[in-house]
Amino acid sequence: MIMASSSTDGQHTNEIKNLTPHKIVLPADLLKDIQDTEAKGCLDNDSSDGFFYIPNFISEAEEEHIISKIQSAPQPKWRTLHARSGEKIGRLQNWGGQVTKQALIAEQLPEFLTSFPPLLERIRETGAFQGSKHGEPNHCLMNEYEPGQGILPHEDGSAYFPTVATVSLGGHTLLDVYRYASQDAQSDASKPADSSAKAREQLPRFSILQEPRSLLITQGAAYKYFLHGIAEREIDEDKHLSTVTNGDMVADTSVRDTIRKAKEGGDSNSDHSLQRQLRYSLTLRDVERVAPKNLMAMMMGKQ
Repeated sequence: MIMASSSTDGQHTNEIKNLTPHKIVLPADLLKDIQDTEAKGCLDNDSSDGFFYIPNFISEAEEEHIISKIQSAPQPKWRTLHARSGEKIGRLQNWGGQVTKQALIAEQLPEFLTSFPPLLERIRETGAFQGSKHGEPNHCLMNEYEPGQGILPHEDGSAYFPTVATVSLGGHTLLDVYRYASQDAQSDASKPADSSAKAREQLPRFSILQEPRSLLITQGAAYKYFLHGIAEREIDEDKHLSTVTNGDMVADTSVRDTIRKAKEGGDSNSDHSLQRQLRYSLTLRDVERVAPKNLMAMMMGKQ
């Protein structure tokens, strides 16, 4: 068993101005029964729709700095999440303001996103948000995941421009990607608590390994047509790693080799697994509808 570290010489990836080389190749049969031409853009190498993976998007020093800022945030900034049973399932911090049904009640983003490291600038330069109102994210949700914690499959919804940028810190994870169930399969699918929502397939179609310091961009049709979640487990074993679709893009050679061996199968006595560690996830999005400043001032005055 190994731990993902993506150890580098301390430098981050050179400026990314073209996402095409970083597009994740998805399973060829992923959309065979879907007729929607927009969804099929996820399989087109030249389309801006899809999942894009960039390892070492930030340096080790930048990662350490961001983690220290997260950990030293005042207690009121933290929100603890609990399951219906009362069990703690994670913690989060909200940066950039409050997202309401009507608009974003904006707040200034912290310097560890805007100055050192200049995360927003680097993300803007990728072009991922060039079609959004602000051209870059204006909101960040930080989730803390201890080993064994995860999040149920979900979609990010219509409040945001259909692109999300996720930076991973500290430890790795596997992002499991699900499809919505077809009409014929609705009875066998996993149905959400909201009966008006669409059901999803029971098993993920594929997984994406996110290393520490990596950037994952989910864009366009990939944002609209798929759900994503993180399974609650402490160890990612062979059967989990065999579904990883970006193994050849992983920077850590030992992790890449572990994924390859898991896919090949072979010796059942061999340990092809990854131990999860404490992970922080920065989910950056553009909330295009922002409340006018006078309304924000009024709402702040009522607090």
